[in-house]
Amino acid sequence: MSDLRQPPPKNPAAVPDADGGRDNGGAEPYVLVVEDDPVINELVGAYARLAGLGYRGAMTGDAAFQELRQRRPAMIVLDVMLPDLDGFEICRRIKSQPDTAPVPVVMLTALHDDEYRER
Repeated sequence: MSDLRQPPPKNPAAVPDADGGRDNGGAEPYVLVVEDDPVINELVGAYARLAGLGYRGAMTGDAAFQELRQRRPAMIVLDVMLPDLDGFEICRRIKSQPDTAPVPVVMLTALHDDEYRER
């Protein structure tokens, strides 16, 4: 596991990724973590690794869509509040596409208002 005290990655839209393969065709299943806080992103990725899954990270919605164009994750962990698009819009777009609609999405947020939980 990488040291969580490392400085953020040089590319602000990507987090250093571990394993995970193209299209998931025969490659190890992985979790795509979309979270703009690099420490939380790495922490969720560490839990994915402990569960025996690969991990790829994205810190913006655009970076997540770039990743989805290249690979199919087994699951997506998606923050609600991101710098470019909110997580609800990202989830809507993912679920509106036939090739990504089957991918499970887990929403991650620090928001505690019931309005957000019901969306």
